[in-house]
Amino acid sequence: MYNRIKIRFYGENIPINNPPLLYDHGYQMYSCFIDVIRSVNPLLAEKIHNGELKRSFLFSNFIINKNYIERFKHFSHFNGKFHLYFSGSKEVINSVIVGLLKKKHLILGKSSKLSLEGIEYEYFQEIPSKFVFLSPIVLREKDGTYLDLFDKRVFEEKIKQGLTRVANSVNVHLDQFDVSLVLSDPLRPKLYNIKGGSVRAWAANSVEDTIVFSGDEKAKLLALYYGIGDRVHMGFGMIGPRYVEK
Repeated sequence: MYNRIKIRFYGENIPINNPPLLYDHGYQMYSCFIDVIRSVNPLLAEKIHNGELKRSFLFSNFIINKNYIERFKHFSHFNGKFHLYFSGSKEVINSVIVGLLKKKHLILGKSSKLSLEGIEYEYFQEIPSKFVFLSPIVLREKDGTYLDLFDKRVFEEKIKQGLTRVANSVNVHLDQFDVSLVLSDPLRPKLYNIKGGSVRAWAANSVEDTIVFSGDEKAKLLALYYGIGDRVHMGFGMIGPRYVEK
């Protein structure tokens, strides 16, 4: 089973788009994490980057205090504290922790600086059945075609199918489980830039939007640690317990 950590940064000159502080940072953060891992374990970084290790890690959006959001919502850039969540195998987590403690800061893109403020493991005494979206979700057909989903029931079924494939890939047997979405409005499709190409992903509208699991407890654990949907290593597919601060 994977582990999760919370990484706290002080960010300088972080670009802002709409909605406020939802920065299209996925590929750049992926590159930063690969560089961090490479500084500690070059072979592991190469295996991840060339696709030999599938679903090797995932990470959330930048999660920023509401006071900062209000203060900077009319600005083009953000300076201040934020955190993100990162999930991966023990080997990956250890490499990220050691590498970040050694580097102290990351350069995101051309001019954004992330200074490390702290790292802590996430421990769950009890994991609820309700989760919030901590990053957009990419859903694709088996042939790689991106899905245009506006039917909530179809969306829920595709999430179930994706989790079943993840379970099979890590040799976990899933009994009957269900997934339901509780949404303020339909999820919003948006195009995200990945190394010059566009990826269609689905983002929640607010922190009130939740995904609820029932049935086999292993399903929500897989979703929590391994993510939902595809392209998770590029900043997609992460969820968190409903009580996680957004």
